[in-house]
Amino acid sequence: MPLPYKFAVAAHIGRSEFESGGATDYTDWSISLSRPILGFDLGVAYIDTDLSKSECGGTELCDARAIFTVSKSF
Repeated sequence: MPLPYKFAVAAHIGRSEFESGGATDYTDWSISLSRPILGFDLGVAYIDTDLSKSECGGTELCDARAIFTVSKSF
């Protein structure tokens, strides 16, 4: 969705379901804001899942986090 001053916002929601193999079904989501500056695309996103620490193999890899990106197209 375009915004003023060349900002853009995007949202995502997804669902992964597994029939076998012991993997846990989960939902993931994100929301991001981006803007081109000096030929680069800068963005920040918030991402998360509904997996608990135990469902994520005892790690915090499935916890919410913010991600900052810089990209350039050629």
